[in-house]
Amino acid sequence: MNRKMLKKNGKKHFKAHYWICVVACLLASLFGIEFVGSTDIVKAFTSDTSQTDITSVSPFVANTYSLIDNFMGEDKEKIKESATKLMDDEKNKDVTYGGLELGRKDGVLAHVVNMVSSGSMILTILVAIKNVAESSYFLAAILVVISLLLIILIWAIIFNTFSVAYRRIFMESRVYEKMPFQRFLFIYRDRKLFKIALTVGLKEVFQFLWNLTIVGGFIKRYSYALVPYIVAENKDISPLKAITLSRKMMKGHKWELFVLDISFIGWYILDFLTLGLLGIFFLNPYKESVVCEYYVNRREKCKSENLANIDLLNDTYLYEKASNEIIRNSYKDIIELMDTPEPVIHKRNKFLTFVANVFGVIPTYNQTEKEYTEFTERKIKIANFKDVINGYTYPTRLYPLGEKVRKPRFEHLHYMRRYSVTSLIMMFFIFCFMGWFWEVIFHFIEKGEFVNRGVMHGPWLPIYGSGCVMILVLLNKLRKNPIIEFISAVVLCGIVEYFTSVFLEYQYGKLWWDYSGYFLNINGRVCAEGLLVFGVGGIIVVYIVAPLLDNLLRKIPFKISITICVVLVLAFTADRIYSSKVPNSGKGVTDYSREIKLKPKSTKTSYNPTCNVTDLDSYIISKSAKL
Repeated sequence: MNRKMLKKNGKKHFKAHYWICVVACLLASLFGIEFVGSTDIVKAFTSDTSQTDITSVSPFVANTYSLIDNFMGEDKEKIKESATKLMDDEKNKDVTYGGLELGRKDGVLAHVVNMVSSGSMILTILVAIKNVAESSYFLAAILVVISLLLIILIWAIIFNTFSVAYRRIFMESRVYEKMPFQRFLFIYRDRKLFKIALTVGLKEVFQFLWNLTIVGGFIKRYSYALVPYIVAENKDISPLKAITLSRKMMKGHKWELFVLDISFIGWYILDFLTLGLLGIFFLNPYKESVVCEYYVNRREKCKSENLANIDLLNDTYLYEKASNEIIRNSYKDIIELMDTPEPVIHKRNKFLTFVANVFGVIPTYNQTEKEYTEFTERKIKIANFKDVINGYTYPTRLYPLGEKVRKPRFEHLHYMRRYSVTSLIMMFFIFCFMGWFWEVIFHFIEKGEFVNRGVMHGPWLPIYGSGCVMILVLLNKLRKNPIIEFISAVVLCGIVEYFTSVFLEYQYGKLWWDYSGYFLNINGRVCAEGLLVFGVGGIIVVYIVAPLLDNLLRKIPFKISITICVVLVLAFTADRIYSSKVPNSGKGVTDYSREIKLKPKSTKTSYNPTCNVTDLDSYIISKSAKL
């Protein structure tokens, strides 16, 4: 093995696909799959360095040893107290950089970060087990078991399997010039997802058991290191065969991978000095590319040595391009479609054409738009396979297991479409209601009480409807690039939420939401958790929900859809006028403890100079007062 050559090839392939590699590693870090050390710098600045026992190095390892005694000898109340204390210690580790807060007190993200970093997750699971064992209420025991299994299932399927998905990205990027965002969905295209989750989960169980021996855990880390790559090449391989194959491939070579790891020590020091930024934007994807090269190197050697079960790694075109003849035979139907003449589209006036092209908005869905839809569907279908036919992307039809063709009912679920005014109006109210329903249900689950969320009194939250429609209209030209679409959706929704918070606080002198204490929040108005939800939700809306809704709304006769829109707009306007004078408020709606930074609209001054208001807030408030 030539480490210098591995690093040279790894750097070359990583630079050729820089952004998708960075995003892949960043997602892996956020999911807690790999590169979690990128956020260790924050813990280093917030932890108590006076401690010298094992908890100051790894609370998770320390708690793993201590929980056994607690579980066997103590009651569940002591376990609960231990878990609560660990969580409280983590919650107090808030760090603020200007207006940006690395909050650890509230929110799902903060809760997950605290549970994982403190090791209280295992204690919580043990409490659940104790509850089942001791509960005299059968229904309560069933609910505890179901909830626990659901959490484990979601984690195993959504998060853990990503360790295979992002490795596939790096493996394909070695050979092919283009890497579509859709390749992240490689493991979700057939019914092998549960087998992948079982393989990754079983590997982690084995690793955990070996970790209890300390030395064995260090050795087995390298013994099992190739499992994700093996599964990324053959997602139908059985869990035990994948683990055994990795162990055999690494027999006598674990030291190589260890030395390759420590050869990055200089980069680790620079990563520390740059507060983890170097890791996010260079080191993590660079190292992953090098390790991917190592896997390819070991695979070739094992092939030449005819290692047992090495024939299970048979994805030929993951390492070399297919010939033109093989490609043309596999994609014959697409080539024939490319050779057929393009359909004719009737033209409309210049202004309507401009609005349709820039914002994707049309007056109504008529014959001209039907022609455009058919033309767009044909164009997208050709574009999806053009790069494959030219050899720029991986030929999915040549995958040994075969990737299933999309079902007919999704054939017309294309996102590069234009929406009629009536469709947008009705979708606005649908998303308003969905947002309202989401917040009401979430509050009910969290607090156990029904509360009508939002400023208005009706079953709608305009911020959700406005955000979704704005993403569809203002980001229309960005739909061809899902990554840019996602980033833009996060930024757009962040701006809308921040300014809406400022406006409501200025208008009414009350808070309808407060993210103080949430992980990565800005002045309590927006937070990373909410923006990620908005970003992911925006992607789902653009590529799945909106096209599906539009297909259904197009079936409604025009006169009926106009009537529905008029009724909804009148009801919404009446509610808005009434709510501007008597806003919906009270317990569960506006009862937030954070100090109000702005005085009500009736006061002469727009803000209180004695309060701790940031420069950005002051600027916004002063501009609002002038307006």
